[in-house]
Amino acid sequence: MNRDVVSNGLLAFASSTLILLTLRKSILSDSATPADEKKHVLTKPVDNSKYKGIFVELVLPIPELGGRAEILLNNDTILTKAVKDSRECIYVYILEDRPQCVVNSYEIFHYMSDVYSQLWDEMVSQGKTHLSCAVVCDAVESPFSTPAGLYSQPCVEAVYTTNLSPVRIKAINSIRAASGLEEPLIFEECAQPSFSSGDSGSAPYYYLDSGRIGGTPRALPVYGTIALGGTFDRLHNGHRKLLTLGAGLCREVLVVGIMSDSMLRKKSLANMILPYERRAKDVVDFLAIIKPELQVNVFELTDPFGPTITDASIEALVVSSETMGGVQKINEIRAKSNFAPMAGLVVRRDDISILSSTFIRELALR
Repeated sequence: MNRDVVSNGLLAFASSTLILLTLRKSILSDSATPADEKKHVLTKPVDNSKYKGIFVELVLPIPELGGRAEILLNNDTILTKAVKDSRECIYVYILEDRPQCVVNSYEIFHYMSDVYSQLWDEMVSQGKTHLSCAVVCDAVESPFSTPAGLYSQPCVEAVYTTNLSPVRIKAINSIRAASGLEEPLIFEECAQPSFSSGDSGSAPYYYLDSGRIGGTPRALPVYGTIALGGTFDRLHNGHRKLLTLGAGLCREVLVVGIMSDSMLRKKSLANMILPYERRAKDVVDFLAIIKPELQVNVFELTDPFGPTITDASIEALVVSSETMGGVQKINEIRAKSNFAPMAGLVVRRDDISILSSTFIRELALR
């Protein structure tokens, strides 16, 4: 066969193949998102902000005095709520309301720094990185802006505080009016369920990250049966911390409630959440590594309470600072069955913007 004919034939075949590949690539690029990518579309969080701006009052947690853990948790709750409710700005004023104690300036500036970090963490987590914020304290030698200077800013529409009284509300709104801001502020009282040191008849709360209740270090109690719950998708260090602290205070049985697949359908990127069986296996495997002799009872959660309202043997519940109010609700239900109240073992939430299953699922798309 003529060599030129063969060469021309091969060239024609190569050319047609190239044209077909080019057409296929063009069709794919011009079409809508491929089916496998359509399933993993990031959606913008719904903005449920209530106010343009919020003035927030926090109490300075002082290690030397009682109630530091309670104050930290209460402050955490207020900051989370403020970020959720604000559209434009948050101004935080930290009060040193216990003058009998000489506060170390290191403690003041360390906590101010901590609040800035917490605010940013919440802002990233809630998709509100556009928020403007300022954090100042009244316990420094070179004074910052006064509270009046902050709540008299035009963008502020509400005050979040634990110190609410009609006299104070009237005084603050009078100061704003004198600044030419006639619209009265809305006041919201932010209070967390009170803590007990464990010496009273009520169920105690223990702040596991601190070990400090009533201002003095104390040994944490150990329980026969402890419960905890969560999604446990793509097991990360937040989950491992929760499981480790719960297992560390448990002598016999750790009850782990894991959300069913049906309860997670409205989660961000829900179709990327691992199936229940895989999530349960990851939890059991991890606990077998850190405390192999511990009996682990895994339950599939189809409601928010699980076995905590039906199992009288559960003595304590491990919760995050965000969900600790659930302990009180569960104990109210348990009381109707004459069950003893459970203690609350509280783990402070840290680095929530990156230490979350949602973040890991979003990272998998990049």
